[in-house]
Amino acid sequence: MKNKICNRIPTLLLLLMLLAAVTGIVAEAAGPPQPAGFYYTVRWGDTLSSIAYRFGTTTWAIAQANGLYNPDYIYAGQVLLIPAQPTWPALSPSGFYYTVRPGDILSSIARRFGTTYQAIAIANSLLNPNCIFVGQKLFIPGYAPLPIVPTYVPPPIVPLAVPTAIPKPYVVYPTIVPTPQVAVCDPRASILYPTVNTKLDGWGTTFIKGTASIDNFWFYKLEFGSGEWPTAWAVIGELHYEPVVSGILGYWNTGALPEGVYILRLVVVDKTGNYLEPCEVRVIIER
Repeated sequence: MKNKICNRIPTLLLLLMLLAAVTGIVAEAAGPPQPAGFYYTVRWGDTLSSIAYRFGTTTWAIAQANGLYNPDYIYAGQVLLIPAQPTWPALSPSGFYYTVRPGDILSSIARRFGTTYQAIAIANSLLNPNCIFVGQKLFIPGYAPLPIVPTYVPPPIVPLAVPTAIPKPYVVYPTIVPTPQVAVCDPRASILYPTVNTKLDGWGTTFIKGTASIDNFWFYKLEFGSGEWPTAWAVIGELHYEPVVSGILGYWNTGALPEGVYILRLVVVDKTGNYLEPCEVRVIIER
């Protein structure tokens, strides 16, 4: 009986070797698993958060899919895998950017703005929530600061001029003061305030109201240039990835600017990189 069992062992080993060989061939033919999603080439001006918002995923999901240790560092021409299913729920784009100050930690920032440090870490792709630095800009999700509404000062009441009695009667016509006009722009990319030739307070902050909403919307930006025909433009604040209709487009701090004529303009860009004719408004800063 012992000899019969021993004689069967080579046969069993042969069967196991054949089974292993067949399994290896099938695995080799199948090849490595293909990633679910598609590839995207980074363009100039892209950020990981703007790419994630455009394709309905999260910065965390793209960073994981591409092994990015620093999600804030991407470059034009880089090829990224956009996963078909995000590994984290898509975040709401509402919020604002906060600059880290000395003594700040993520939990204290979260308490200040009524959110959690986990939400801030996910929104900014922080691999280590305990590591933030002074001057770093963090996106605070789900929070919008109250708009700064300028105090309304009623215009002074000017008494009507009473004509002096003279031998020949005459008619006194009131002086016609032209009303400030709204800039003539495309309704989808227009600035409603400030109006043309508005005199702005050089010591404060001016709110900018209007509409920035086009088909296939990507983002809009506010810029200003010095003089009647600016040769260079400076961006006011950050790029805005949420359309606005007859609302607050942004805030302009004019306290550091010298007096004079400036051109304020609005540029609205779609997801193909095309944009409408920028809306431009001539304003005057004085103190």
